[in-house]
Amino acid sequence: MPSFTYAPASLAVSGGDIGMAPVRFDYAAAALTVTGGSLVVGPDFSSSLTAGSLNLNRIPRGVPIVESSGAASPFLQLLYQRNCEGTEAAFQQLADQVGLLSTIVSGLQAAQDAAAQANQGVATLNAGVSLSSSRTNPVDGLLTATSDGVITVSAHQRIYTTGSTETIVAVNAGSVSGFAQGSFVRVYYNDAARTGGAVAYLGTTDEITQVGDTHVIGGIAIPTAGSPPSSGTGTTPPGYVREQVVGTGGAQP
Repeated sequence: MPSFTYAPASLAVSGGDIGMAPVRFDYAAAALTVTGGSLVVGPDFSSSLTAGSLNLNRIPRGVPIVESSGAASPFLQLLYQRNCEGTEAAFQQLADQVGLLSTIVSGLQAAQDAAAQANQGVATLNAGVSLSSSRTNPVDGLLTATSDGVITVSAHQRIYTTGSTETIVAVNAGSVSGFAQGSFVRVYYNDAARTGGAVAYLGTTDEITQVGDTHVIGGIAIPTAGSPPSSGTGTTPPGYVREQVVGTGGAQP
């Protein structure tokens, strides 16, 4: 009679971690291990799978299996019935375990999808923090305006900070025009890729915030007719102290 032998299935799933500076989120890596008839899903769940062995009945020597009429003996019929029942039960047990594993893998996939969404959320948050805290180098002295409403922007660097890492990109010089004398203009540009280079400078007399893709350079007043060109000021990054003008005791505008 034939015999059947099978090795226990083995399935392992491991994950990583996501982080955000200055605040960091940590989670333990998920794990699924099936070996030796047991099941463990980390970090804090366990169950068990029954990996029973399949033993088929053998026909002892000297035991007749056929009657004189040629029909199978009652012993052979009973032996065959038991072997069929044992085989069916073993396959049903395997089918049940496959169903359980499918449920667990689906749960792990859902957890992986949730982690991917969280990771994307953290990346988006990091990008927003990096932009809102970014600064120009130098901070001041980049803007010059004339009475004809033209604002010139000097070449400079944009510095992004994520945690303890700084990314520096060069931004080309340029200009923006069309502003009335005596108006105060805030100069900015949009740079979704954060690559700098030849950006298109824009200006507005409204309030403006450094969020999304908006990179603020600073503000400047358009001089009146006959007045010399004016100089603007940059945005004030965290911890920046403007130099005092000697002899006035006041802060440099």
